[in-house]
Amino acid sequence: MKHTKFEALAFGLSLAFLGACGGPSVNDDEGSSSSSSSSSESGEEGEAGEEGEAGEEGTTGDGDCDGTHAPVSGGAAAGMPCTANDDCESNVCLLHADAPLDDMAVCGDTPASCATHAVGTVRDFVTFAPVEGLDIRIVGALGAALNPVNAPNIGTGTTDANGEFDITTTERAEEALGIVGIVTGTDYYLAATGLASPVNMNFYGPGTNIHDVWTVSTSTLDSWNTALALDTTISEYLPIGQEGGVVGMVRDGTAGTPAAGYTVGSKGSDSNSVIRYLNEAGDAFDGTETASSGIFIIMNPGLGEEFQASMGGTPVDGAEGTAGSTSDSLFILVLDL
Repeated sequence: MKHTKFEALAFGLSLAFLGACGGPSVNDDEGSSSSSSSSSESGEEGEAGEEGEAGEEGTTGDGDCDGTHAPVSGGAAAGMPCTANDDCESNVCLLHADAPLDDMAVCGDTPASCATHAVGTVRDFVTFAPVEGLDIRIVGALGAALNPVNAPNIGTGTTDANGEFDITTTERAEEALGIVGIVTGTDYYLAATGLASPVNMNFYGPGTNIHDVWTVSTSTLDSWNTALALDTTISEYLPIGQEGGVVGMVRDGTAGTPAAGYTVGSKGSDSNSVIRYLNEAGDAFDGTETASSGIFIIMNPGLGEEFQASMGGTPVDGAEGTAGSTSDSLFILVLDL
């Protein structure tokens, strides 16, 4: 059965999608991002509040954040080098890239009012080039599922000359399932990339743990739809974008380079999803395996359906993720090996 926009994009944003195993802990880099009003009182700027009260900047107190913003014991101070959120006392590492890892990242401050700090880079899905001047909105996954265009924002920003964004949510987020970054701009189709999953109930940590965000140009999408239309067996799911769909990539999770020779399949036994792979020439799709671009398309995924990359019929541990689909948007799914 084909899924409508009201059924899809329940991104489970599990750590399977985040390229890791197990659930996020309060002080873990697999924590995430957020917004909803805080009941903690604020101290003076740069000072930690007494008895758990949070200061405006430079603080590490948790206040009334339900443990989500507790300082990391033994973590590094703001301004010190880091490779993950939990390297830092604040549990915020200002990484602008995950693969390859941003080697210039430093620890940031704990956001005030139980908010979440999201940083990263928006790149073109085909060229990997950073894209300047795109709007990025942080929204809840459920809101994105129902109405990606008008989903309520919990933070907004615009990419700079390096394609980088730096957004602190306006208040504390309280979002089920996860939060996503929705990217829009001239010549680019609306695309959603998962940013973080909750760390305690529907609340988020002080920093997001996904920093690679993606966009697909409308010209690329048009060429893909032209190529996909040659396969008459999938016409009911086209055009992707208008009819939803998942744009995916299998890549080396350390180097960030695309990986050839992999298949992608549902982890469920009753999947109705349809998967196609971009061929080596980049001018057609088939049902074989990833070419050097690592790119695949999933049409008609189930509600929060889980997918996994395999090599030679053997599933690859950790290279798995949760996908969904909603009309008039693309969901980006990157499977890290």
